[in-house]
Amino acid sequence: MEGLDAATEQHILTLQQQVAACKTLIMVTHRMTGLAALDRICVMENGRIVERGKHHELISREGRYWQFEQHFAL
Repeated sequence: MEGLDAATEQHILTLQQQVAACKTLIMVTHRMTGLAALDRICVMENGRIVERGKHHELISREGRYWQFEQHFAL
């Protein structure tokens, strides 16, 4: 989604959710946009999964995912 304006990015994420409903979708991203809608999030660092869970679970743990969220919310 790099280089897209916010409206186009949101439109693509909405279409992606509709098309992937009841299907398995693996999304690899370095952006936080749209992650709250996913069933499971895996946070990787140096090739290893360091956290996994739903958005609200990861935020409540105040771990690496929370740090990313704080950084990108600026």
